Amino acid sequence: MTNLTEIAPDIFRINTFVPEANLGFSQFLVRDEEPLLFHTGMKGLFPLVHEPSQS
Repeated sequence: MTNLTEIAPDIFRINTFVPEANLGFSQFLVRDEEPLLFHTGMKGLFPLVHEPSQS
């Protein structure tokens, strides 16, 4: 399950909970002229992170 939360204007926290590991991974998206996705999770989580960041 992945949640997208705006934590400041144009700064978003994307959190993915992995129940099998009982662990959450957070990524941060900065919406700007040149957007930045600071990805701190595993490579395999990227599709789950990418989907909510497109809305």
